[in-house]
Amino acid sequence: MLQRLLCLMLCLSLLPFSAAQADDAVTQVEELLQSVPKTDSPENQQLRESYQQALQYARDAQRYREQGKAYQQILIDYPGADEEFEIVRRSAHKGETQVDAVLNNDEIRRVQDLVRRTPVADHVIRYALRLVRATRVNEPMDGGLPRPEMVAEYVAWGAGPRASEYLVLAAKAKAILSGSTHATPDHVRSIARPVLRHRILTNFNAEADQVTTDAIIDSLLDAIPVEGASAEERRQMDRVMR
Repeated sequence: MLQRLLCLMLCLSLLPFSAAQADDAVTQVEELLQSVPKTDSPENQQLRESYQQALQYARDAQRYREQGKAYQQILIDYPGADEEFEIVRRSAHKGETQVDAVLNNDEIRRVQDLVRRTPVADHVIRYALRLVRATRVNEPMDGGLPRPEMVAEYVAWGAGPRASEYLVLAAKAKAILSGSTHATPDHVRSIARPVLRHRILTNFNAEADQVTTDAIIDSLLDAIPVEGASAEERRQMDRVMR
């Protein structure tokens, strides 16, 4: 029983970790699992199940660290029948394929610079931060707000500061693509799913109830208020943007 409790304490301590620590944790728990005697006594069976649970936590933690490096997670469905036919037709015929550049290096850098220079008001940044920080179940909510029920029940570990950065940058890029001169809370809301879905680690309750990270993000968007700028701040922003 003592070993079982120590194992559960180990897997619960795996979340605030470096990539190297995550790799080491997987190795250590695998070694613990292999050390369990092969006999099917109740104690060994219980110990084996505990180590398997800890190993699942460790692997989830390892995966979480790797996925968090990506800017966004875009979900792509299977191609349609005609699209798949064209894919197979092209790969089945031998021939040279010419690929035309859409943007060169200098143009890519100019686009990146344009996104960085796009204005974003403080209240929009604070809204993005409230969304991200609300996913951190081990920390108190900002401003005394109640934590969304789905987050409290189904999230094991929330998104980090990188999510806040990318949420604002993606909102600015979305603003440019939609013809706006500055980022707004609506732009933040429109890209919340792809930025956050791979940065939220769900627990076993979510798996059992088949709750996805997208559903959790939707509950965040419904529950976290948008604190807009004052009338004077809006007038000032309108004057600057003209």
